[in-house]
Amino acid sequence: MLKKNLFILVYCLGSYAAQAQKIKTEVLVTGRENWAAALQSAHSAVKTIFVYSPGSFPLGQINVNLSSGITAELLKKANGNIGAAHSDVIIQKWLDSTKNLTLIQVQQALVPTSSGSGWQLRLDDGRTIKARVSIMSKVVASSPILIDYTQNLYRTSLVSGIFWQHENSTATFLNIQDFLDPEAENAVFVAVPEIQAAQAAGAIGAYAAFFKTKTNLSNLKRIQGELLGYKSALVPLADVVPADSSWRAIQNLSLMGVLKPVFKAGKLYFNPRQEVQVEEVKQPIKDLFYKAQIWFDDNSSGAMTLAKTISLVCYVGNKSEASVRALLEKKWKTDFKNEGSLDYAKPMSRAAFSIIVNDYLKPADVTIDKTGRITR
Repeated sequence: MLKKNLFILVYCLGSYAAQAQKIKTEVLVTGRENWAAALQSAHSAVKTIFVYSPGSFPLGQINVNLSSGITAELLKKANGNIGAAHSDVIIQKWLDSTKNLTLIQVQQALVPTSSGSGWQLRLDDGRTIKARVSIMSKVVASSPILIDYTQNLYRTSLVSGIFWQHENSTATFLNIQDFLDPEAENAVFVAVPEIQAAQAAGAIGAYAAFFKTKTNLSNLKRIQGELLGYKSALVPLADVVPADSSWRAIQNLSLMGVLKPVFKAGKLYFNPRQEVQVEEVKQPIKDLFYKAQIWFDDNSSGAMTLAKTISLVCYVGNKSEASVRALLEKKWKTDFKNEGSLDYAKPMSRAAFSIIVNDYLKPADVTIDKTGRITR
């Protein structure tokens, strides 16, 4: 009887020990340089484990990249003082206080291996981490792509504003293909060693884990929306910052090419105070919305006034002009405080036009394929 009880005790302890050796998570992030990926994945409400070795947290080209998202938040937390020692303290505290994020420090860098449809990482103490998705650094970094509005690929952007020395420009972007490898299922590779890229990788990994799907089935629009929600710019505009109340609307319209920025001295400028002309938005909006073709047949030129803008969004979006006018009159002084007094005959600024079109037509929701071509 004693032997039998002893056997049961040993068996139970052995089973418990075996279970204790395995740690399950949704997303596994490895590499100290990918700290922003761990933050974004956890912010996206996904259980995340970040395994990293000693050293400073890399900041990439933070002094020359356009800042948004986690980069901008770090600069804000550091009050502009981005020295390595100061930044390390801030980042470590940030990681420590983030919900859904578990930190594991190791003595040397470890590389995860594929395991079924997921990934695993064996720690030096014998424990094994099992994850649905793995985020790690890319062996050979991608080169940023210069934004070209004569093509459609810019619509697929997940990262923007990384300084590319070869072109002396921040008018750059990366798309989802830069982060995935068709031979590595449920793996996300940080395309370049920059904070913006790591943040995008975190959003890609979190999407696959949250919706229990594969990374190669990622929904681009959902991921773009998640990144914009955390103030990470998809279009590298040098003259519109995330703190601007019209930033999200301007990002959406410039992402879909409704209002195109201008390229000057290696940077993109939106010129938010510039007046909108019918001719510049006619074709882009017709491409996005079939019904707009009829409206533009009757309104083919001239300045895009507030009255015309309301008429356009109501016709295409099946809205009541009276209702839209009443709502705009209520919030004009708060949402459009830079536009002066409400005047229906006044030409619209690019910023105000962006807000109204984004609110009522939602152009960024129009579906595209992996090349950026509109599919509707």
